[in-house]
Order: sequence, then C-alpha cells, then structure tokens
Amino acid sequence: MTTKRTIERLEIFIKALGISISEFERTISVGNGYIGKQIKRKGSIGSHIIEKVLDSYPQLNVVWLMTGRERMVANKFKAHMVHSKQQLRASA
Repeated sequence: MTTKRTIERLEIFIKALGISISEFERTISVGNGYIGKQIKRKGSIGSHIIEKVLDSYPQLNVVWLMTGRERMVANKFKAHMVHSKQQLRASA
C-alpha cells in the first residue's frame, strides 16, 4: 500500500532519519511547529517547503516524496544516511 499524501511520506522520511520533527523543522529553516501541525492535520506543504527539504536532504527522492513511487532514498545515499543518523545521536 502506498501512502497517499506527501506530508505522510515526509513523516516517514523524518522517522527514517531518526530525528524529531522539531529538529527537522530547524534543519530546513521553517517555523517551530509548522511541519508538526501539517502532519497532525494531514495538511499539505507548498513547493517552497519541498525545495527547503530537498536542499537540506538531497538524498530524499523527490519522485517518492511527491508520488510514493520509486525508493525513498537513492542507493548512493543510504550509507550516508545511516552515518548521519549515528552522528546525530552521538552529538545529542
């Protein structure tokens, strides 16, 4: 089953990163609570937010984010993503 909404796929990506929603919001430079509210309300995010996400997380596959097709993360970025997750935990 494919998750239908972009915001739901974004939540899946945030969980895969192993970071909190507020940390994700800081990383992409959006207001505190913005993404969290959109997730709770099953709202939508505009193209300007998607651009910020992709600028901060180039490993995220935009086709997957928008449609649910293909893989969430490009294969060449999988090792980097695991390393980043471990690095984030070590610095916490």
